[in-house]
Amino acid sequence: PNYKNTATDTAALTITARPITLKANNASNKYTGETITYATAEDAEEPYYTITNTAEDEGLAPNQSITAATLSGEGIEAGTYPITIDKNSVTIGTYTANYNITVQPGTLTIEKTDEELTVSLEDFTHVYDGTPYYNTNTAETNEKTGTTKIQYRVAATEDTEAGEWTEDLTTITATAVADSLTIEVQATNPNYKNTATDTAALTI
Repeated sequence: PNYKNTATDTAALTITARPITLKANNASNKYTGETITYATAEDAEEPYYTITNTAEDEGLAPNQSITAATLSGEGIEAGTYPITIDKNSVTIGTYTANYNITVQPGTLTIEKTDEELTVSLEDFTHVYDGTPYYNTNTAETNEKTGTTKIQYRVAATEDTEAGEWTEDLTTITATAVADSLTIEVQATNPNYKNTATDTAALTI
């Protein structure tokens, strides 16, 4: 009543976006030779992600939930693969616009199998004719996928040491009866833990 004017002002009432972070869960599986995904891995559990926020004013608001989220991540060979969440796919009912969404990747680990890798090479025999011969057979392995490395060497005897490993079987030859030898074979594959071995005769 002591002033003629009416004082005025404005003030904002602002609701800021609520931070929420989704991290894709890690997953693991033994190698099977088939495609393994973030969802089919042995230890995968829905919803395949975790909300990592711990502060009271972060994460999901009371009585709200994530209604959609698209993840991806798969592999076949032993190794690690990223599991990602499509940020644009994350939906929180009709309230999505009220959230500041962050996504973080996880890791899909495909471990080497406990199954045994095997290799076999048949013996080779030829009648002496003065010509050098090598074992013309093909080594057989049982891998499901992946690149198998096969190596050969002349086996040690009582008088000689084993030869150097080579991937070219044609370099191991015998010409005379006295040249007959035993070939050692080994095979490795990145999806298997063991080194497979076998022996084969090269006989003149």
